[in-house]
Amino acid sequence: MKCITLVSGGNVSTNPRLVSAADALCAAGHAIRVVAVDALPENAERDEAVMRTRHWRLDRVNLRHGDLVGTATRAVAVLAQAVSRQPERIISRYVDALTRAASAEPADVVLGYTFGALPAAVRAAERLGAMAGFDIEDLHAGELPDEPQYTSAQHIAADVERRYLPRCRTLTAASDGIADAVAAAYGVPRPHVVLNTFPLSERPVTPPAPRGQPSLYWYSAVIGTDRGIEDALGAVARLDMPVELHLRGSIDRSYAAHLEAEAKRRGIADRLLFWPQASPPDLVALAAQHDVGLALEVGATRSRRVAVTNKLLVYLLAGIAVAATDIPGQRAIMDQAPGAGLLYRPGDVTALAAGLGRLLGNPSELARAKAAALAAGERRFNWEIEAPRFVEYLEEAWR
Repeated sequence: MKCITLVSGGNVSTNPRLVSAADALCAAGHAIRVVAVDALPENAERDEAVMRTRHWRLDRVNLRHGDLVGTATRAVAVLAQAVSRQPERIISRYVDALTRAASAEPADVVLGYTFGALPAAVRAAERLGAMAGFDIEDLHAGELPDEPQYTSAQHIAADVERRYLPRCRTLTAASDGIADAVAAAYGVPRPHVVLNTFPLSERPVTPPAPRGQPSLYWYSAVIGTDRGIEDALGAVARLDMPVELHLRGSIDRSYAAHLEAEAKRRGIADRLLFWPQASPPDLVALAAQHDVGLALEVGATRSRRVAVTNKLLVYLLAGIAVAATDIPGQRAIMDQAPGAGLLYRPGDVTALAAGLGRLLGNPSELARAKAAALAAGERRFNWEIEAPRFVEYLEEAWR
């Protein structure tokens, strides 16, 4: 048994990947402590909901506005970031606070989750004489567009990865494309791929009651630009049937107003519905209430092109059809789920509308796509498949 500390630069409720890892390691008999931030009241409530069914410990770094300790911690971090141009502080002003919290108790292993936690995890591990590891959910040096104004930020991210990834005993990645790119860029061993899958137990016990009309579903932690949502609006407007478009996640008021105005302009204002961000354990069951899950990444950055998002894997396990953009990371998954839905070129609204029309206008074809999605989720894309491989990789590396 190892004492393992997992470090996150965000709330646990916004990081299902960390929650799954902590659950798997805890189930394998290891003592698990998670260090994460506590900034927004709404996320704190979701954190508490997640922790009600967990068997590991959560220690939160207080960053709350209006709280004396949280305000002081934020102020010190802002000042430290202003007077130091270290790349670590540029990517996360809370690197010192996270490092202190992570190293406050003995550990055999310290694992970083989220890019902002990479320096903190490695520094804490070195202070404790422990082994360090990092989970690469995104190709961090490739998260910004390949345009001149982003070159400096890309170099900073690459510098942090170059400094800290080689100091890790273990590296995991969220897709084959990310693993290949990291190994090529930094000369580190190819990270072990751990897909963003979810437990079979999170599927609904009984199928949800059918909705009154066909529904499309898109979710993320944040509803934002460059995520293909405009493609979905355009496609819904072109369909000759009443189809609802459901969006779930936190959203900025101005962007919500933009989407509502766009829906009104297209004559589909009554078909656009917003839902609040959900906790990781609820994602599969919520998706199962719909007909088609939308994975509409536009591939605007290198990271997005090779990533495999949570949503695509959630839709398969939920047993709903999938409409996904034809970018490398998503194509690799859809090739392993034949018949589960459709791929289309980002921005080709005509093709998306045609594909959705074929699915939603033909009940038998939609049922076959849903069955194919569920079969792929049960056969390959679930946490019961990924977890043993993940734990085995780590335990072998720790010997």
